[in-house]
Amino acid sequence: MTTVTALNHINLRAPDALLATLRDFYCEVVGLREGPRPAFGSRGWWLYAAPGRTRNLISLGLWLFFLENVLFPNQHQEYGVLSLRDYLAGHTTAEPSLLDFAASQGQTPTQFMLPVPSWVHPTWLVCAGLLTLVVARRVVGLRWTATTLAAVYLGYRAMQGIEWIFGH
Repeated sequence: MTTVTALNHINLRAPDALLATLRDFYCEVVGLREGPRPAFGSRGWWLYAAPGRTRNLISLGLWLFFLENVLFPNQHQEYGVLSLRDYLAGHTTAEPSLLDFAASQGQTPTQFMLPVPSWVHPTWLVCAGLLTLVVARRVVGLRWTATTLAAVYLGYRAMQGIEWIFGH
């Protein structure tokens, strides 16, 4: 059976000054080191992590970031529900131009704020979320990878929820 055994490449594109700052951060704070890079026609560096704990932590961090991006569509559903609740209660946070745009499209605020059927987001959460966790476990190769990523992600989202509750 063929399996993924490593995550070997992340590409960050930025203006020159920011790119140098990013390189310094990854070298000084994260512990990466500059290494050989072919003479491409563009600026940049290849940074390497030695095998071991640092590389594993970097890989887990990248997978956590990836998981957040995979699950991002679910946040739109959450915000749509919250926005609709506020709209129906008479104190919308939506810009008037956005409500006018929805009306010009022939949509009610309900259709505009919740444009997909209610089963889509939970299905996406289960399928895409679990697939991401399974692939992360296979790539990182450490026991408890998927559990750690799920727990950190849920903790992060819980903290956002607590901040939202007490911030309003």
